[in-house]
Amino acid sequence: MLYVWFHPKAKLRLELHKQFELLVWIILVYISGSIAFSDEWPLLFLPIPFVIVTSIRFRQFGATLATVVLAFTAVTLTIEGKGVFARRDASGLSINDSLIFLDAFLFCISGIAYFLVTATRERERAQLASLKSLQFLNELKEKANEELEQKVLERTAVIEEQRAEIEKQLDMAKRIQESLFPQKEVSPEGVEILFKNIPMMKVGGDLYDIVWKPEKLELGVFICDVSGHGIPAALLSALVKTSLDKWKEDPSDLKENLESIRNQIIPNLREHFVTASLLLLHTDTGALTFARAGHFPLFIIRKSGALVSLKPMGRIITPIFPILAEEEKFQLETGDLIVMLTDGLTEARAPESFQMFGEERLLHLIRDMRNLPLKEIRDQVFQSVIQLSGGIAAIQDDLTFGLIRYTGV
Repeated sequence: MLYVWFHPKAKLRLELHKQFELLVWIILVYISGSIAFSDEWPLLFLPIPFVIVTSIRFRQFGATLATVVLAFTAVTLTIEGKGVFARRDASGLSINDSLIFLDAFLFCISGIAYFLVTATRERERAQLASLKSLQFLNELKEKANEELEQKVLERTAVIEEQRAEIEKQLDMAKRIQESLFPQKEVSPEGVEILFKNIPMMKVGGDLYDIVWKPEKLELGVFICDVSGHGIPAALLSALVKTSLDKWKEDPSDLKENLESIRNQIIPNLREHFVTASLLLLHTDTGALTFARAGHFPLFIIRKSGALVSLKPMGRIITPIFPILAEEEKFQLETGDLIVMLTDGLTEARAPESFQMFGEERLLHLIRDMRNLPLKEIRDQVFQSVIQLSGGIAAIQDDLTFGLIRYTGV
């Protein structure tokens, strides 16, 4: 008891309400002990619950104090000859025999009390260890989260930097590709010409070019569509552009020029393919020659509104098959409108119904506007296609559209 009360590690510091509670439990131990060792109500086990509660509530200090109070009460009353442990012989009260049995009882009570104290303490230690482990794990988790967030921020910064660099390079690539299209407006006497290209991304695989030979009054037009989208298609379209030198020198032989283009680009096509068309127009007479390599037919909307489609034979440009292109001739009249395009316009789809814009709708729209200025026709066509697709960001392919109106010399 002295150890419990005076050892520095064993001292119990209680708040006022806890001190009052301890006092109440000790009084109950004393009262129950007095009843248990009386002659009127010898209820031997009555103090045990109070000792147990005091031990659990106040640990070793409470167990020691409760055991001392109970022992004092029991010994005092037993010496007075009261209680179940009071033993008498012929000479009267036998104090030795009485105290021997009382000591055994008190030993059991104190053993129970200290066992409960020890069990409670071990449980608290286990809970404290679990709490410390949990706190340690939480600290590790927070530290890991902080490190992960830092790594995410660093990685995000790197990705943003790379994205900005890619955007910068794409802008440069866009400017380079735009330089591949005709830079000067070609306006020979007897025709009106208007072309426009909108790539699905910043760069694309559609390409057109125009050559004018004033000494021969010959107008040559080239249009092609490289399979795929984005940078790979744009690189191949640049390769196609380099193959047009022979055609620019002499645009008159369409079949030979298509074969020349094919021969120059097939070493680099691999899994890609190209569709292309060549047109030759004598502006003084309106005589037109057309050849293609797997591309769209040449649509001619007569001034009267009649539709003519030129569909000469010609396979797509691949390393596997020859083009076998044929030429088809046609005589234009004043007011006739030539339509050239890539499949991005006709294959544009509505986002919900997946309905395509379609060739028939496109030609019907142009035919209704055939007498309008070319710019108005072009703008209305692009507006209709983009509106059906759900906006310019929803376009799924490159768009190239060209109009040539023969006005006669």
